[in-house]
Order: sequence, then structure tokens, then C-alpha cells
Amino acid sequence: VILEDRAMDKLMERRYEEGGEAFLTFLDKFSGDRSDDKVRSMIKELSDRLDSMPEPEEWLDEKTEALRTGKDAFMNSEAVEFLWQETQKTVENCLKLLKESAEMTVKAGLTRGSVFAAGDLSKVAQLAVPVGEKKYEETKRELSLFKLDAMRKENFSAKSNPEADPACLDDIKAQVDARRKNVKKAIEYLRDKLFDETEDQMYQGVSSTYDDVKYLGDLVREYRAAFAEIKRSKGLMDFSDLERFAYEILKHDEAAEFYREKFRHIFVDEYQDSNVLQEALISRIAGENNLFTVGDVKQSIYGFRLAEPEIFETRYRKYKAEYEEKDKDTSSLKIDLNMNFRSKNSVIDLINDVFGEVMENYGEDEALYADEPKSSKNNWMPSLYLISEDWDDTEDLDDAIRDMKKTEKEALLTVKLIRDSLGKIIYDTKEDVERPLRKRDIVVLMRGIKNRGDVFYKILMENNIPCFVDDNKGYFDSIEINCFMSLLQLVDNPRQDVPLLTVMRSEIMGFEIGELADTINEMSIKINQNEKMQTELETFSKEASNGE
Repeated sequence: VILEDRAMDKLMERRYEEGGEAFLTFLDKFSGDRSDDKVRSMIKELSDRLDSMPEPEEWLDEKTEALRTGKDAFMNSEAVEFLWQETQKTVENCLKLLKESAEMTVKAGLTRGSVFAAGDLSKVAQLAVPVGEKKYEETKRELSLFKLDAMRKENFSAKSNPEADPACLDDIKAQVDARRKNVKKAIEYLRDKLFDETEDQMYQGVSSTYDDVKYLGDLVREYRAAFAEIKRSKGLMDFSDLERFAYEILKHDEAAEFYREKFRHIFVDEYQDSNVLQEALISRIAGENNLFTVGDVKQSIYGFRLAEPEIFETRYRKYKAEYEEKDKDTSSLKIDLNMNFRSKNSVIDLINDVFGEVMENYGEDEALYADEPKSSKNNWMPSLYLISEDWDDTEDLDDAIRDMKKTEKEALLTVKLIRDSLGKIIYDTKEDVERPLRKRDIVVLMRGIKNRGDVFYKILMENNIPCFVDDNKGYFDSIEINCFMSLLQLVDNPRQDVPLLTVMRSEIMGFEIGELADTINEMSIKINQNEKMQTELETFSKEASNGE
């Protein structure tokens, strides 16, 4: 991390010293008023993306030059294809929702209600035609004209639906209305976000970014060269270097053949988290029938490390098709390890319900199944708790303070849930016994502990719930080191909000979140007063110099 920052500082300092117009213009477009952090992040993120590519320079050139191809080429590009995939997926989901409403009204015997629901379905089916044919202007026109009929009371009244059970009408109406609202939101998203421009406007807008993207590519190349030079001078390599150099070696057929013959079997675990470069490495050494991969696309959580779950899905679909077709010429075999030996029935059912809605092609092969009979013992149902955000009394809070208060609310709710759960009878699968729930049985999972873990730790400990923060991200991401890094940042520049809040909230200063809010408000008032005074002084100075 330190070496990366040093390389970035070297790049930015050089560009600032040169003071080129192109650099300053780029900063004005893509960075904030107070720092160049956004531009630094853009450079770092694109560099990380290049680390996951087998041929990074070629990939960068190809994607950059694709921005100034002709309109026809652009309309057949990966970007537009992605737009169509998103649109088709959205429309298919709308059809599914309205089909459920239509089937429900027919099954319940709603004469007029079923006609109304069928009308909704036909409107989306009409939109689906140009979407399926990938006709942009026709789709844009249908979206602009799209409108569902008004939800009239008589469509769901007992008088208009004499064969339906009157007691069910209100509930059916509510379900139909809820689905219609979701459909309206989805259509509005397509109309206002994806199809808000004509083909020409979209093409011109994208192609106009060519100069900026090319300049960003130059910055990234300079940053990568500076980082590589620093590593060379210290005799160091990171994991990306190991991957890159290994691939460069295996690009030679003789080297690839040597290792292809050397390895009798190749086993790849967590295959869903592979990236493009890692897949290229595997393909260079794998034989025709000696590759064994294990993975679960539902567990793909390393998108921020450039994992490409599509690699797993492509191989899975290929093997599945070959297996189902009983292709005698293939050595491919798909084995679904979907029997779960760890979780209760209630957890498995919830997972299947969620992924059945959000994943494509989530069928019987992809679903999980609980191991019986142990999984049914003490089968507590999962619960979802939503915390209300009422900020009327703190609407002027800094965003960082607001996030801390939200985290504090979550931590306090966690304390309550732990206390309410302690002593409940659970089934211990390891010991094969029933026993009361203990504190040591409980784990709190969160997407990341940065700016959150310390809040949870403090509140849990204050409420007599001993805990341990499992911070395995690395030395510089641990709570203690992060605090001292923030302290060093303040020594360098005291006018940095996030590092200041980190230090004030830490054990060093021990500010409570309420105290932080009051302190930040007082500081803001003083800063505003100082800025007002500074403006008045500047005005007075100008008037004095003009003899006024």
C-alpha cells in the first residue's frame, strides 16, 4: 500500500509541476474541489483492472479505440449488448410479475379483475417485441408511450366479480397493485436512464469521451511504470507480478507444453472467484481431460478483486449441456454438490427463495437441499430487522457522522438481539446434543469493518458481550493501524474530515458520536465565520488598491 501511494504521489507531483493544460482540465472534470482523490481512485481502479488481463496494454488500447469506431460498430459493441441484456432482463421480470397477477385473478375467479390484469400483461408484451429484436428507436418509442391503465375500484369490487370470494378481493387488489408499482418503477428506469437519448445522442456522448479516456490511459501507464520501478529498485514482487510473469513464461509453447506434461491433474478451488488472467494461466497448462474445478457462483464475493463469475457460469453451462445431451465425444462431467450439511432447513429455504428471484436459471440442480434429519431440529426461522432512519433532529450532520450514528444503531440492535437469544435451546450438530445458546456461539457478519468494526466492538464490550474483531484484511487495514495512519494524515494536513473523525472516535480521544456531531457543527460555524471574514478582507483589499 505504501509503495502504491508513493508511485501515485510521484505521478501526481510530476504532473502538477509540469502544470499542463490537459492535466488541469482533466482534474477539473473528474476530481472534487478539495482534493484529487477521485482521479487517484480512477487511476488505481483501472490499473487493478489491467492486472487481471492477460494482455493489459492490448486490452487498454482496444477499449480506448472502441470509443471512436463508427456508429454501426458502436451499436453492436459490448456496451450496447450489455444495455440490451439489462433491458431484456428487466422486461422479462415485468412480464413475470404481471403474469403472476393475471394467473392469480383467474384462479380467484375475478371476472373483471382478470381482464384488467390481462390488459397490463399485454402492454408489457407489446414492449417486449422491439426489446427482443434489439431495435433501439422502436424500444425508446414504446417506452415513451407506455402507460398502465388506472387502478379502478370496480375492477376488484364484489359486484364486478360475483364469482370471487369477497373476503379475498382486497388482498388480491393489494398484491396486483404492488406488482404494478414495481413494473412502473422498472419501466421508468428503462425510459429515464437507459433510453433517455436517441441512438445518435448516445453514440456522440460515448465517442466524446475518447480524449479523456485516452488521457486516463496515459496516466495509468505512467503510474504503473513508476510502481514497477519502485518494486524493481527494492527487489520486490507482488501477487499480480507473480501471475503476470508466470503468464509471460507460459506464452511460450515449449514452457506451456513442459508443465502440461508435468501435471497429471489440475485442481482449482473457489473457481467462481477466478479472473481473466488466472483463467488464461489455467488454459495454458491444462490438458484435454485433467482439469477439475470446484465453485459456487452464489459465493462469488470478490468482484472488487476483479473476479469474473461469468467464467464459472460459462464452464458450468457448457458441461451441463454436454452432460444432458450425453455427448459421447466429451470427457466433461458436471456434479452438483447441493446437499448442505451445515445449515438448518429454514436457512436453506430462505437462500433458495432469495437466489431463485435474483439469479438466472436457478433450478433444481442449482438449489440447495438440507441434510435430514438433523437439519430440522430446533429449526429457528430467519428474521429481518429494518432500522428506521429519522434524521429530523440531525439533518445537518456530516455524512461521516451520519454513517457512524447508523452503525451505532445497528450495534445497539445487535446487543438486544444477542441478549434476547441467549439461553434459547439450539441443536449442536458437532456434539449431537441440544443445549442453550451461549455468547461464544454467536458471530456478527458485516460487509467490511472499516469505520464500523470499532463502533461494534466498543458497544458490545460496554454491554458485557465479549467480542473479537477478526480483521484479516492486512496490516494497514487493521483498526489500530488505520487510526495511526489517519493521525499521520492529520499531521500532514489537519483539514481532512474523515481522518479527523477516525481519530476523534478512536480510543486515543474517545469522543462519543453525539459529541462528534456537536464538535463538527461548532467547527463548521467557525470555518464559515473565518471564510466570511476572509471574503470581507479580500473585498476591502481590492477596494483599497483601486483607491476606493
